[in-house]
Amino acid sequence: MLTLAMDTSSKTACVGLIKDGENVANITLTGTKFHSESLIDMVDDALKYQDLKIKDVNLIVVGIGPGSFTGLRIALTVAKTFAQTLNIPIVGVSSLEAYAFGFKNSDKIIPIIDARRERAFFGVYRTSGDEVIENIKEDSLASFEEIRKFIDEDTILVGESAEALKENIGAKFAFTTEILPTDLAKLGELKYKKEGSDNYFTLIPNYLNVSQAERQWKQE
Repeated sequence: MLTLAMDTSSKTACVGLIKDGENVANITLTGTKFHSESLIDMVDDALKYQDLKIKDVNLIVVGIGPGSFTGLRIALTVAKTFAQTLNIPIVGVSSLEAYAFGFKNSDKIIPIIDARRERAFFGVYRTSGDEVIENIKEDSLASFEEIRKFIDEDTILVGESAEALKENIGAKFAFTTEILPTDLAKLGELKYKKEGSDNYFTLIPNYLNVSQAERQWKQE
């Protein structure tokens, strides 16, 4: 089984491939604004380095956020286009859960994606072994101060805004700010095996926050 995963929920765009459970490719692009063309190029690179083609893919996994309003739409649009055009099953997974998935047998993981203005998207997760991941606190948008209430000495902080919160006494800080795309792919495979494919017509991003344009429209 060949699984293609992609995510543009944060400042980093990522594309990953796994084949029969083994990591094949991890590509990330950080520090720029991502366009659909850039993401498609990343997908093309991941495939061609392994002498593969998009028609060889058996499953598409996409991070649906929460995260950047514009970014979420980029990955989801590309993923849905591939799924619909090539009739490939698609699965959407939480981008925050993908962060947590990389930490095995950990009682408290708080992945964080920057939301600006001293706020972040976050969730609280627990992992056990290679396949069990439990959501203790559903993905939410909160201020840094509110998030600090969930942090204790056993907490692993990971993600873009983790460094801004690591001064909490005793909290552990994982030195990674990016989703490992092959973790995203593995998480998607697990969901697909348990729940089947999502409908690409109804699969939508988990924004958790309205865009600036929507806020202005409501104020008019």
